[in-house]
Amino acid sequence: MSIILTVEKDNEAADLLREQLRRGYVIHNVDSGDAALRFLGRVQVDLIVLDLDLAGETTGQKTLFAINAALGANHPPVIVISDTQTPDLAAEMARLGVAQFIGKPYGMQLLCHAVERLAHGRK
Repeated sequence: MSIILTVEKDNEAADLLREQLRRGYVIHNVDSGDAALRFLGRVQVDLIVLDLDLAGETTGQKTLFAINAALGANHPPVIVISDTQTPDLAAEMARLGVAQFIGKPYGMQLLCHAVERLAHGRK
């Protein structure tokens, strides 16, 4: 069963995602970049869903940089979700190796389709 780490500060959004994906996946949610990095240091995951709009010292973008630095090119696929939807940001995410960039608000079906595609190794 694929293991997915969601990094989402909004508990309601995290619960909704967990409910949608509970069949066929083991879902772990953390609410900060620091917690995500600690989790990734202990558990190998198949996919990361990262909210770029994390608050605090370790923002979503800093978390993504740290994932790249710690795990290198072999890190699991990352889906980034963000309130900000600009061509420049999308290009930056692609440059950083993000497998899918999804702007908010997003349809749960779009996110679930991306998770299904990427969690099973199909980019």
